[in-house]
Amino acid sequence: NSSVSQLWRVAANQSGYAYLTTTDNTRGIAYDTNTHRVVVSSTTGLFILNGDNGTNVASLSLTGVTFGGLLGGCDQVGIADDGVVYAGNLNSSGGGAFNLYRWSAPTNTVTAVSAYTGDPGSGSNDRWGDNFAVRGAGANTQILLASKGTNVALLTTTDGTNYTTSLIAITNATSGFTGNGITFSAGNTFWAKSSGGNLWQIAYDPIALTGGVLFNYTQPGQIPSSMVGVGVDTALNIVAGIILSDSPDNLQLFQLTGTADGPVLFQQSFFASNNGNGNNNAAISMKSGRIYGLDVNNGILALSYGAPAGTPPIIVTPPASQTVYTNIRVLTFTVNVSGSIPLLYQWRYNSNNISGATSSSYSITNPPLSAAGYYDVIVRNVSGMVTSSPPALLTLIIPTTSTVVTQLWTLAAGSRAYLDGSSYNTRGLAYDTNTGTLLLADHANIYLLAGTNGSDIGTLNTVGLPAGGNFLIDQLGVADDGVLYSCNLALAGQLFSIVQWTSLAPGSVGTGYAFGGATGADPSGTGDRWGDTLAVRGSGAATEILCASYSGTFVVIFDTTDGSTFTAHPINITNAPAGFSGQGIAFGSGNTFWAKSPGFNLRLINYDKTSGLGGAILTYTAGSQINSSMDGISMDVANNILGGVVFSDTPNDFQLLQLSGNTNPPALFDQAFFGSVNPNIQNNAASTLKGGLGFALDVNNGVVALSYGVPPPPAFSITSVSYQVGTGTTLTWPTFNGRTYQVEYKNSLLNTSWTPVGSPIVASGTPTLFTDSTATGTARYYHVVAQ
Repeated sequence: NSSVSQLWRVAANQSGYAYLTTTDNTRGIAYDTNTHRVVVSSTTGLFILNGDNGTNVASLSLTGVTFGGLLGGCDQVGIADDGVVYAGNLNSSGGGAFNLYRWSAPTNTVTAVSAYTGDPGSGSNDRWGDNFAVRGAGANTQILLASKGTNVALLTTTDGTNYTTSLIAITNATSGFTGNGITFSAGNTFWAKSSGGNLWQIAYDPIALTGGVLFNYTQPGQIPSSMVGVGVDTALNIVAGIILSDSPDNLQLFQLTGTADGPVLFQQSFFASNNGNGNNNAAISMKSGRIYGLDVNNGILALSYGAPAGTPPIIVTPPASQTVYTNIRVLTFTVNVSGSIPLLYQWRYNSNNISGATSSSYSITNPPLSAAGYYDVIVRNVSGMVTSSPPALLTLIIPTTSTVVTQLWTLAAGSRAYLDGSSYNTRGLAYDTNTGTLLLADHANIYLLAGTNGSDIGTLNTVGLPAGGNFLIDQLGVADDGVLYSCNLALAGQLFSIVQWTSLAPGSVGTGYAFGGATGADPSGTGDRWGDTLAVRGSGAATEILCASYSGTFVVIFDTTDGSTFTAHPINITNAPAGFSGQGIAFGSGNTFWAKSPGFNLRLINYDKTSGLGGAILTYTAGSQINSSMDGISMDVANNILGGVVFSDTPNDFQLLQLSGNTNPPALFDQAFFGSVNPNIQNNAASTLKGGLGFALDVNNGVVALSYGVPPPPAFSITSVSYQVGTGTTLTWPTFNGRTYQVEYKNSLLNTSWTPVGSPIVASGTPTLFTDSTATGTARYYHVVAQ
């Protein structure tokens, strides 16, 4: 922006600046408007620079100064309005004093005096000194200290020299919210930012010693996630931060909107070095039209700035088209705009203004079908106007439902501590028909829930599980006799184990290693990744376990002769691509299994344990015959029903499909939607169909439970009809194996009833052919009834 100019910058390890190293030792910076000098704090000293050109001037005297603390030297520095310099150490949580020293001016001719020493948190066990802010002068000087928790400490003085502390509890901000940047704003308010955290403006009461949030700008939607070291100009409503995720790191200036709409970026200025900053340490001093930024390990950047020059609005990211189901709770359109603030918004539906829709986003709660159509937004400021283009198309879909399916209960993300919305921790799911117990597993625990209502029952005792692999527990499976099998996640080159549990009572421990032992083993000898999938069937000595490699063509069948110790049989699937079964596998009938990963076709595989080979005998094309994003599949073999989690729908859903048993594609007959709409970019899911109950886990989005029966036959059409003299009329139509079809006819469309011809046909392949040799007259009309 034309209102910003670079004064100077210094790179890390630049000649003449020995204190600007890449060892994470130089962390603080402050500017004195009286002398136009800058003070940089390091564990090795406090260095004075010319604020106009960055040349070295001198060093502050450390005579009589003992910082101590975690770094053994100085951490942060600040300068009051009267030019008094304050510098402090970094103490340790739960012990060690915070030591603050005072120099009367940024010059080498003065010596320091102690301003404060002690615990600013009065026994709160907080860590102090990572960053602080200074304002005022003399007896009105205030110093604000950030902690790693939810407290801040306010240091005040009555004589300008000696300070006392007050601990202020901020009640509705996240722990560590001030960890990487804090600065005073107008009145009893301050701004704070941590790496990976939101940008907060906090109001506090220095008498009641409490505080709360005024504004909370979320990352990464409204403010960069990696922004650290915060500065603010309250007169011009400008906030600044250092962005560590860019290459090279840069100092960004934003115009504050004064509303819940996020700050507007108007300037990026880049540091001269491009080194790592593993501790996310940075500091900013912003005063009187100047800003000095220190990016630890990357040097110093000095800028002058004024009010941002006026620019008309520019649509950076227009509202995106959406295809969602009508049962979504809330859908939101957003627009990303640059330009001079204030920015004024007006959302439109089919080119007509929407009353009250004047924010940077527009949300619709429980959208009706009538909400489908085109949405755009007009954005204005004093410099111009722009309309988002192309308009965003909202397409609404009515879910597919069946009278034979009842959704029993839903657990959304956040409803249980182990069902969070972002960590990808809880991945395993299984159901035991003997006890009616649903089991969920995160990386280290197995949780027991009542299948009827999802209530918590307890946990299994997982102490002593093998420590090999990436996660102790990834997937679960329950055999017909109620024995539970859990497996770890073994990345390529790691060792795989399966643990057996004969009791599902709370507190029960694993009773032995079904495979791999305490150290684990490679089940295939291929060095593949194992544990993302697990399927179990049978009971006792007839139990079988099926696992698929994540990105290869191998699966492993584990069988047993005693119900305790299992033998691995690697099977190479010769006509399927690598990764085809990596995120979804389920036993079929006999020596077959089903496999589906996101982007891969759905395949029925036949295998031979003796030869160690297998191949696809049915393939359904992803994107046309089966949803491409589906995985986490399960099978009800007796009823030919397949279940799977679909990630391309909003919300994600658990779909039930009838399998044809032949080349006709599966038919969707019900969708059960998850209670949350959070990203699941790893596409982790698991499901099970047993005893007329279905359960599915969509990682980061919770659990759904349903009961189901056998659905009616899918809709179909007669695909061909032909007549041959002496033979009769031949009809063909697509069928689902095991379903009964009856051909009926009438000789005139005026007839009100149909007459069966031939016997009912039980389908066993596709297409089904039927020849009517009884036809007489000049015309005969046919239809086929599925029963």
